[in-house]
Amino acid sequence: LRQTLAGTPSAPAFVDRVNALSFSPDGKLLATGGGEPSRSGELKLWRLPEGTLERDLGALHSDAVTAVAFSPRGDRLATAGTDRFARITGLQTNAPRFNLEGHTHHVIGLAWSPDGGVLGVRGRSLGGSRGGAARGHQRDGAAWDPRTDRWRPLASEGAPGPRAYHRAVWTGSEMIVTGEFLAGSLGGRYRPDVDAWSPLSMEGAPTGREMHSAVWTGSEMLVWGGVSSTFVLSDGAGF
Repeated sequence: LRQTLAGTPSAPAFVDRVNALSFSPDGKLLATGGGEPSRSGELKLWRLPEGTLERDLGALHSDAVTAVAFSPRGDRLATAGTDRFARITGLQTNAPRFNLEGHTHHVIGLAWSPDGGVLGVRGRSLGGSRGGAARGHQRDGAAWDPRTDRWRPLASEGAPGPRAYHRAVWTGSEMIVTGEFLAGSLGGRYRPDVDAWSPLSMEGAPTGREMHSAVWTGSEMLVWGGVSSTFVLSDGAGF
């Protein structure tokens, strides 16, 4: 363990669990997303390697933040939450530049295209009984181009199974989706340049989980924590 952001007992760094992490392209900032479910969203920028609070952007979401992603140039931050909004904020002004609304339920996954011109968004729908698609989970997604303000659907062939509370990271050329212990698969890899999915290897993979943390280091994806069907998990793996 190299560093911990925890604050003090009298002044904790976070009001509740941290749901999402994203490093800026230059590695100098870490964005953390979380909040108190059904009460408030929490979004903070931390200066690295000092570990000091750079900015508090908590007012951007009215409910827990579930996903954060720096744009490839590091000048914008995409965020999503259980308030059913995805937002793109300019870090020069701290003001939302785009508010992506109309989602029917929680927005829980984000990924930028390599040129920063397209943002991919994944979420879940309203549902009933527990168990894959019947639970209301979906296995589709869309990409939004801010230059034209238009959406396009992502390919469905080869996409991972229906899921919620999963995570998505951007590698520079593809989006990797992981999580959801009921989905029947660990996740998948999506390449926007060819609009195609491929499966993740199961060799050495961590156990099924959701609500975990997943980050891209520049060379590999790290997955840690989360919950299974019965336990809070304290392990992870690199891919």
